Amino acid sequence: MSATSTSPITSAHLPSSERITELHTALGEIRTRVAAASNSPRHTPTLVAVSKYKPAADVRACYDAGQRDFGENYAHELAEKAALLPRDVRWHFIGTVQSNKAKALAGEHFPLLPLPLLPPLPSPFPTFSFISTMLGGKPGIENLYAVQTLASTKVADALNRHRAASHAPLRVLIQLNTSGEETKGGIVAAADEGTTTSADGDDAEEVARLATHVVRACPRLRLVGLMTIGAAGGGEGDFAVLRGARERLLRVLPDDGVWGEDEDGDGNEVTGPSPGREDADAKEGGGGPGRRLLLSMGMSHDFELALRAGADIVRVGTGIFGARPPKKGGPHAEQS
Repeated sequence: MSATSTSPITSAHLPSSERITELHTALGEIRTRVAAASNSPRHTPTLVAVSKYKPAADVRACYDAGQRDFGENYAHELAEKAALLPRDVRWHFIGTVQSNKAKALAGEHFPLLPLPLLPPLPSPFPTFSFISTMLGGKPGIENLYAVQTLASTKVADALNRHRAASHAPLRVLIQLNTSGEETKGGIVAAADEGTTTSADGDDAEEVARLATHVVRACPRLRLVGLMTIGAAGGGEGDFAVLRGARERLLRVLPDDGVWGEDEDGDGNEVTGPSPGREDADAKEGGGGPGRRLLLSMGMSHDFELALRAGADIVRVGTGIFGARPPKKGGPHAEQS
C-alpha cells in the first residue's frame, strides 16, 4: 500500500464480508446509473458518496472498491473519519458551515510540541479532538477537498484565513436555496425572472458579490461552482434555477481572476478571458476551456434527473450506504 493510502483501518476493522458485498454491489449499481444518466460526452460527473452517520469502516470498504469522493455534514464526524482513512480520500463538506468551524475544517496541521513530549495516545488510534486538545488548537483536515455550502463572505474569509498555505486552494461552491424553504440553507434563489436574494433580505447581487469576493479577496480558496439541495420532488424546477444562476454569474465573474475548473478538473490556474462566455452553454458550464462552473445537484432520490439536467456533481448517501438513523443535527442535516 502506498504512503498516500496508509490507513489505520485494517482487515480486523472492516465490516463483515456480507456488508462489504452489500456496499460494493450498491456502489456499483449507483455508478452504472450515473454513467447511463450523464448527458455530457466531454465531462465525467463526480459521484460523492455521503457517509454521514456511517462508520469509517463502511467508507473504507467503498474506498477499496475505488471510490474516492466522500461527503460529510458535520465537522467533528468528518475529522474523526479523516484521521482513520487514507490520505487520498477527497472529502467534501456538505453541511452548514459556520465561521467558528472554519479552523476545524481548513486549519493547518501544526505540531507545536515535539512528539516525544506528548503523553501516550489512547488506543487504538488518536482522535482529532484529543490531538487538538494536546496542541492547544484544531489542526484541520488535511485532505479536505471542497466545501459545497458557502453562503457568506464571513465564512469565506474564515476558510481563507485558516487554509494552510502549503495546501492547494480549497475548492468552494456557493450554496443556493432554490426551493425557498426555510429549512434549507444557502442564498435564496427565486425562480421568477431568475432573480436572487439572500435569506436575510440583501439585494439581487448577493451571489455575484460573494463570488467576486472569493475570487478577489480569498487567494486560498477557489470558486468552482454552485450547489443546491432542492425540495423533495422539486426536480427540474430547482435544477433550472441553479442553471440560471450559473448563467448570470458567468457574465459578471472577473476574466482576470482564478475561478472554475479546467477541462481536466484538476484545478490548475487559468486566467484571462473565457472564449464564448456571451454564448455560454449552461449545460456544459459556460465559459469555455478552463472556466467551467460546476453544478452540484441531485441526491439519492433524484440524481438521475439532475444528471440529465446538467449536474456535474451528485451526492448519494442512502443509495450506497442504506438508511440512516434519525438525524441529530437540525433542519439542514439531510443533504444526500
